[in-house]
Amino acid sequence: RFVKAAAIVLKEVPAARFVICGDGKEEGNLKALAASLGLSARFEFRPWTKNALAEMERLDIYVFPSLREGLPIALLEAMSVGRPCVASDIEGVRDIIERGVDGVMVDTTDTAAFAQAVVSLCRDPRKAREMGRKALEKVSACFPVEREMERIRRIYKEISG
Repeated sequence: RFVKAAAIVLKEVPAARFVICGDGKEEGNLKALAASLGLSARFEFRPWTKNALAEMERLDIYVFPSLREGLPIALLEAMSVGRPCVASDIEGVRDIIERGVDGVMVDTTDTAAFAQAVVSLCRDPRKAREMGRKALEKVSACFPVEREMERIRRIYKEISG
């Protein structure tokens, strides 16, 4: 969806560039799809990194197109560096984003909705900055890193016995 949405975004925001971070079995398919849509020059594929926050700080908008997620850590990380986020309207995301206030949620299957949300933020940088600021405030207040790490440790201990 993200790669297909990028093709739509470029019609409205021709200077847009896109980044996909992380390694995985779908990387080859994503690169092939970008190439088939004539988007290879607009995409940068970056490997997994220990310093995800530094990567996110380089972005203007973070897109989270997951189909399902428990606690979307990457989304929280993007919010923690003040990035406006466009995310799938799924269970874990609904617990974090207040629609239109500190992020944008769209139907996870609606490629055009993802694209339009990105275009909207590109066209209104003031709104995007404000959304990013509110996202940072929320994460700082509601999801402090230490508390979340302890919560994740407890979950791992529970499932590992």
